[in-house]
Amino acid sequence: MRTKRFIFSIIALAIAMTVGAQNEMSTAILQSGETVTMFTGINALIDAHTAANDGDVITLSAGKFNGTTISKSVSIYGAGFETDASIGTDITEVYGLTIGKEGSTLSGVHIEGMLISGTFNVGGTNANAPLAGLQVVKVKMNSSQETRIFSDMVNALFSQCIFLYVLRGYPDANNVQGTIAFNNCYFASDFSYFKTGCILNIDHCIVGSFTCSSSNISNSIVYKIPGNNYNPVYNNIVSTFDNYWNGTNWYNVSQNQIFADVESNYFVYSPERTFEIQQPDVWKATDGTEIGIRGGDGWSKAPSTPVLKNLRTRVDGATLQVDYQAVPR
Repeated sequence: MRTKRFIFSIIALAIAMTVGAQNEMSTAILQSGETVTMFTGINALIDAHTAANDGDVITLSAGKFNGTTISKSVSIYGAGFETDASIGTDITEVYGLTIGKEGSTLSGVHIEGMLISGTFNVGGTNANAPLAGLQVVKVKMNSSQETRIFSDMVNALFSQCIFLYVLRGYPDANNVQGTIAFNNCYFASDFSYFKTGCILNIDHCIVGSFTCSSSNISNSIVYKIPGNNYNPVYNNIVSTFDNYWNGTNWYNVSQNQIFADVESNYFVYSPERTFEIQQPDVWKATDGTEIGIRGGDGWSKAPSTPVLKNLRTRVDGATLQVDYQAVPR
């Protein structure tokens, strides 16, 4: 049923984009049961969320969208966080986003395939009820805005995300409880201010220095940001430090011995980078895959919306005929 709803939304979105291509419209398709509604313009996401019910799916085209507070149990899928013709992604850019509501727990929110260019607030002053089952997948956070965690978490997951600026617990995360998993993520900066009530489980990630005492790091590369003297928690890592910490499944290498895809600027993110490590057959994670974002579930920029090929639309009398081929990414 979910695949059917996906394809239904994608077809509607493709038709909308075909009709409005010359106007470069930002388009949001709301799938509610068997009803499909299209919203256009920079406020399309706001309008679609306002009209949505719990369990609905919102599919966004490439383009720019004003953000909003996601206070319903919806799934939102964008076109991607980078343009890459080889895998069929383009950029869905959202200007700021908050997830949460007041009062009762918000469950089952799924955010995937977009660039968040403003502050990303997970919870907040007026949206600080607990979040359960939150999934943030293949989302890139802007290089000048923080990702802020305010709310208690139950089984939260960030997967294949890029954090180009700091991830922080607010306010000092003194009241934030629960567990947050980060899988196959890239942290260009540090994360900090999470206290013992909030446990971060970090696996198959590339991680900057941090001040978090309540973290479990495994199968990851941890590096030191120049000028940053914070001490990471060291276990199960490829380390850029020499002969100081001990652990299991841990390899002591220098910065210029980690990655095979660059000769300098080892920890700078760019769309072209693969982050292939120099010894993938040696530096193994506990699941048998290579350490870092290429291991585990594997690194992919493409959101899980299907690619439509051979899309053709034609009018037959009063009927719109649609021919298409839907292929999983």
